[in-house]
Amino acid sequence: MTNSEYRTRTMKALIDASWAHGLLPSHDYSLVWIKLESLPKNSPMSQEERKKRNPHGYLYMKKVVFPQLEEMGVPETILNQLCVDGPKDFFGGK
Repeated sequence: MTNSEYRTRTMKALIDASWAHGLLPSHDYSLVWIKLESLPKNSPMSQEERKKRNPHGYLYMKKVVFPQLEEMGVPETILNQLCVDGPKDFFGGK
C-alpha cells in the first residue's frame, strides 16, 4: 500500500503531464466501510483502525487530497475540472 502523499504526488505528476482531463479521483471508503462492518471487533482492521487511518470518511478527497494538490500549485481551474467537470463528463457520457 502507498501512503496518501505518494498517491497525491502521482496525481500531480499526471496533471503536470497534461492528463487532468482523463482523471476522475475517487477513493474506496464506502467499499472499505461495507467490508469492515462485517468484521469482528478483534479483526486486523477494526472500525477503530479505519477511523484512525481515515477520520474524514467520505470527505477525504475534499479535506486531504485537494488541499494537498492546491499546496503543490495545482490551479483552481484544474481542481474544478477534477471534482466537478470530470465527474459530470464521465457520468454524462462524454
